[in-house]
Amino acid sequence: MKILIAGGTGFIGRNLVDYFEKTRKQDELFIFHAKNTDLVSHGNTTYVQLDVLHEENVRNSIRQLQPECIINLVGVVDTSREISIARKILENDTVGLVNLLNGALESKKLNRVISMSSAEVYGNNPSPFIETQNPDPFSPYSISKFANEQLVEFFGVRYDVQCTSIRSSSAYGPFQNPSKLIPYIITNGLEGKSILLNSPDIAIDYIFVQDVARAISCAVDKDVPGGTVNIGSSEPITVHELVSAIECIMSKKLDVSYSKKTRLNENSRRFSSIDKAKKYLGWNPTTSIEDGLRQTVDWYEKNYAKE
Repeated sequence: MKILIAGGTGFIGRNLVDYFEKTRKQDELFIFHAKNTDLVSHGNTTYVQLDVLHEENVRNSIRQLQPECIINLVGVVDTSREISIARKILENDTVGLVNLLNGALESKKLNRVISMSSAEVYGNNPSPFIETQNPDPFSPYSISKFANEQLVEFFGVRYDVQCTSIRSSSAYGPFQNPSKLIPYIITNGLEGKSILLNSPDIAIDYIFVQDVARAISCAVDKDVPGGTVNIGSSEPITVHELVSAIECIMSKKLDVSYSKKTRLNENSRRFSSIDKAKKYLGWNPTTSIEDGLRQTVDWYEKNYAKE
């Protein structure tokens, strides 16, 4: 199968490509990336420098490659409640997706589109989040993700293509930007810096990035009725528990303080039901938070100074 991955050099993208190269060796992978990268084409993996905001270039490339499956990982991850970030997020996330979908019409072989969404679309809904709940997005990021889900669903119905939007809980693991919560704690801990966090009592479920990659792989092969599916651990832990787990793995006491701040319109306990993923994708998370954090700490200890 020819698989096109847009945003394939970001956090989830790099882990997904690595997973596919190990488990889907018969497939051809084409990786769209907007910026220069030290990653080089090899074997069945081809890197294509292309900005998805340039619609004509997207069309031409897809016309040439003729992928059977397109996976959209393009996006700016910023969940702050500020209108000032809306233009950047909508231009990158939603306009980028529109260009990919328009370009997808150039592939005569296309039969599947998979787009990464987020549990953030549930907003202030009660947990566990279930796909049948009405979305309640309350940030430019989650609004863009919900808009993308609607566009993907429309595309699937209009052009008779199997389309799936994957609503992921908070992913973590190797290659994640150090500004995100878990790598922020780890990298500042490695450098002996102070760590300022918001409320210690906010509890959410985390998902190791290799489990995300495996879920995407399942969606390449299996249909999901209704178009959306949750993935996560369904086991929320508090920020304080997260810090304690990282301290145990790093065998050191971290200099952590809490501001007690919470985000506007945010439940203090958020997690997703994954029953639908189990039923239709045959997917379950296999990495515990302890094992995932251990692998993540190990990766940053070996690679952070090089990033």
